[in-house]
Amino acid sequence: MTGKDTRIRETDLPERMRISEESTGSPPTDEMSIEKESNWIYNQLMTGMIPLFSKRVTETTQGECELSINKDDIMRFLEFMHVQKLDVSFIAMYRREDCLSLFSDPEQNENDIKNQSKPDQKPTMRWHKVLWAIQDLDRKWFTTTNSLNMRETNRLCHSLSLSQSQPYSFVPRVPINKFNTEPSYSTEGSDFI
Repeated sequence: MTGKDTRIRETDLPERMRISEESTGSPPTDEMSIEKESNWIYNQLMTGMIPLFSKRVTETTQGECELSINKDDIMRFLEFMHVQKLDVSFIAMYRREDCLSLFSDPEQNENDIKNQSKPDQKPTMRWHKVLWAIQDLDRKWFTTTNSLNMRETNRLCHSLSLSQSQPYSFVPRVPINKFNTEPSYSTEGSDFI
């Protein structure tokens, strides 16, 4: 086995997450970042930016969409993915109680929900479309914030390189002479007066 195989075995991440983190880096795990991201995802879902929610979403008077999704559930879901490194299918199967509002299927008919409890009804496949939509928005958030951070870093590096290339700058110098209390100024980089 190679060193990479050993690292993969030791980290024990779902393959989708491992491949994603290799290409983009690991997502932030602090509470403030997760809260900002959950607010952004909630706003994306509420404004109807996701075509997935077009059937069961109702328009309010302000033009926003009404879904039965709780913002805290989105935050918990992101914590499961970012901090605990759980996959969407694992969360859907074993952590369902912690984020119940995310398990409503916007395209499922009300009659289908009522008929599922009947014994003669054929079971239907649950796709957990809300969870997958949040995961897609999570990737979009991460790539957007990474590109903005890279642009900001490049801008700062460029401005620092410009400031270092200027030949004359006034730098206050403190004299070594303990009797002289007045600071002296130099137009040269390392000369003391």
